[in-house]
Amino acid sequence: MNPRAVFPFRTLLLRLLLVLPGIVLTVALTVALAAHGPDANGSPSDGADELTKDSAGEVNLAGDGWELELLECLPGETACAENLARMKSQGADKVTSPIPVSVPENLHGRFAWVHGRAVLRRSLNLDSDAELLSISDPAILVGGVGSVDTLRINGVVVGATGSAVDPQADRFASAWNTVRFYRIPANLLRPGRNTIEIEFWAVNVKAGLHRGPVLLGSHAALRSDYLWHRLLYQKVLYAQTVLLLFGLLYFLSGLRKYDREDGFHFMAIVFLGHLVHSLYFLELPIGGLSHLLFLKIQWFSLAIGMQCASHFFWRVARLPSRLLDGIAVVVISGGLIVVAFAETYEQYYWFVACQQAAMCVAAVHSVIYSLQRRHLAKPERLGAVFLGIGVIALPAFMADAALRFYLHNYSWLFHYLMIGNIVGVFNVSVSTLFAWKIRAEGYRKQVGEERVRIAREVHDTVGSHLTEIVLQSDSLRGDSEGDASRVQERADAVRGLARSSLERIRDIVGMLSAADEDRETESLADYIRSHAGRISSMQRYTVALDLFESARRAAPGLDSVELSLEQTMHLKRIYAEWMSNTLRHSRPRNLRIALAARAGRVSLRVADDGTGLSWRGEKLHSGLTNMAERTEILGGRVRSLRFARGSVFICRVPLRVE
Repeated sequence: MNPRAVFPFRTLLLRLLLVLPGIVLTVALTVALAAHGPDANGSPSDGADELTKDSAGEVNLAGDGWELELLECLPGETACAENLARMKSQGADKVTSPIPVSVPENLHGRFAWVHGRAVLRRSLNLDSDAELLSISDPAILVGGVGSVDTLRINGVVVGATGSAVDPQADRFASAWNTVRFYRIPANLLRPGRNTIEIEFWAVNVKAGLHRGPVLLGSHAALRSDYLWHRLLYQKVLYAQTVLLLFGLLYFLSGLRKYDREDGFHFMAIVFLGHLVHSLYFLELPIGGLSHLLFLKIQWFSLAIGMQCASHFFWRVARLPSRLLDGIAVVVISGGLIVVAFAETYEQYYWFVACQQAAMCVAAVHSVIYSLQRRHLAKPERLGAVFLGIGVIALPAFMADAALRFYLHNYSWLFHYLMIGNIVGVFNVSVSTLFAWKIRAEGYRKQVGEERVRIAREVHDTVGSHLTEIVLQSDSLRGDSEGDASRVQERADAVRGLARSSLERIRDIVGMLSAADEDRETESLADYIRSHAGRISSMQRYTVALDLFESARRAAPGLDSVELSLEQTMHLKRIYAEWMSNTLRHSRPRNLRIALAARAGRVSLRVADDGTGLSWRGEKLHSGLTNMAERTEILGGRVRSLRFARGSVFICRVPLRVE
């Protein structure tokens, strides 16, 4: 199929419009997050009592001056319990020694074993800050805390996000991605030393105060920052869940229809898996389900969704590979290992990091594989689309793997790239559905052409044979009282024509086009010679043949020139149709049939002394139309010239040299 026929230029514009929003969204959000990221709110303070204020009077609490104190570990977290015991042994009165830290920072980057309850604490001196103390409606903005927190100022609870339903049973409503914005009660901030404490449970890959800003100021001044960060870090990711739910319903509603095309039965699983994973962003109570088990389920769902998406692209682009299938089995098996053998959070995050690294390797291999075989993709343009999705998916996998190995602190990068990936999946879906439409139109056209071909075959072959049968029968009736041997000869000729017609009808009903061409083993000259012999046997017509004889005398090397199977088939049908018309309507007595090859063309001439017909190759009735169409297929010309003493039929087509 011609690629331009599958995706004409106007559909490229449509696909561009589908892809651009995802690309623009990803780039815009990346730039916005880089400009307003965790450390983009002024220079961090360098000490407990040094405060940095911006032009709006907001105090930036990010930077040094914070202390981490581990309070307790979750059951089964051996590494955490060992470190907690060691820290208690080093502290006064068996109390853990505070560890100086800087915020925002993912504490798992430094303390991968922290899985339990801890507190971040900072002191600030407001003796010299009359402006801050005079604020009537103070508030504090915290970008993100992993995963459940309670914020206190001077021992008074200011706000809490998420919930520790039952820590001993590992039941949490995690809110690691939620932006915190709490009002501070009036007169809670006082002159002198004030203490800010953020008590949290670390149960996600992001632990502690992992994302900025950390601002103290008036509620009105901080509200715009809060709304902006909530849009970037929360609402857009909620939109991902809505988009995935729409995609799931979309594919479920038409699953039977899409399942007819190889690869589309994966799509419902793809969107279901990513939908389950997107619940990771929501502050959901999981009921009696432990948080660790929920993490295992959402990760396994993501692994299955990713591999099904890859299979979808491979099947749609017609790029099967046993190696790629093997990679999918390994990745899914790795997900099962995570679910079955990761008994603690530390084991879970280590297994997941390794598996995500394996997914990166698989994605790299997929991109290289598609690059090497993009010319084999069917429909042709879908190979390029698959490669484009791979270019989006690969950075997403790599960003997540780097996050899980604590090489960066930008969790949003993976999720925004995945939004672009989802948009790309919809783009491929729409493009493929359009390709189906084009293919269906092509199939309908082919069916119509096949019907015309069958009708032409019936008319040109069976009709021609039936005409001869009628003529032979008439001749047989006139000679019924004559020579018995002649009667038997003509009866055999009628029987042979009838059998030939029956065989041809069977061929047409079988619609074996390739086999039809393969059966055209008889040369055009032999076919004409056989037909002329049958006509001569009627003793009504005198037939003279010149089948390449004149051409051979002029060019002795003509034996090396042969007609192709297609030329032979069509010229046989043209000859049979014209002879049928001539014998039925022109009532000739003498015929001269000639085949010649010269100047790169082969010509078929039939001269007769009957009433004849003048015809310039127009498509008139079915017989003449069939001859004209067959000649057009061969790239030739056909016509008939009428004279006072008869007519001459001429058909010329280009000659192919074998």
